[in-house]
Amino acid sequence: MDDLVRYRLDSANERLESARILLDAGNFRDSISRSYYAIFTAVRAVLAVDHVDFSKHAGVIAYFQKEYVKTGQFDKKYSKILQNAFQIRSNCDYSDFFIISKSDAEEQYSNAQDMINAITIYLQSLEKEEDKTIKVPNFEEFPAFKEIEEGNRKKGIEIGEALGEARNLVRLVEYFAKNSKVSIEESCRVYGCTLQEYKDAKTLLAKEHENA
Repeated sequence: MDDLVRYRLDSANERLESARILLDAGNFRDSISRSYYAIFTAVRAVLAVDHVDFSKHAGVIAYFQKEYVKTGQFDKKYSKILQNAFQIRSNCDYSDFFIISKSDAEEQYSNAQDMINAITIYLQSLEKEEDKTIKVPNFEEFPAFKEIEEGNRKKGIEIGEALGEARNLVRLVEYFAKNSKVSIEESCRVYGCTLQEYKDAKTLLAKEHENA
């Protein structure tokens, strides 16, 4: 478990403890908020394994659902727990006169415990697996690569990064639109990009396909 994964998992447990303290003190709204952020931070610990992160909560949630729930690595109930926690936290933080009961806060705390425990078990299991890390080849060992100019190598890296970002954007926008039954434009707003950025990404990927 690398430092970032461990740090996020530790932070998730700290927020879970804060949720318990607030629950015991009768601060149900703040307890629910901490329970959600405990879950969210634990999910980001999972994403750190893939070296992936997003500026928007919706991006983190969509990626986790697509890459980890839909593929069966986590039970479908954790998708519901995550979505419900996100929604009730938003209502607590931004909706006036939103009524919260002790049982609501207890349920969210219990769900957070369950999900963080499942994520902890998953991350620990990765440590026990045979090291499957792909080693990056040393280009200096291959004479053919020595003939490539440094400028061309840098340009290739930049193009590769742009294509990777484009694939990620298109994949998540379309996945969120399909599963939430909203338009591409609405999905773009949730994801935090413009419709034009989505179209540009599609165009870039189409050109890559033509040149393949």
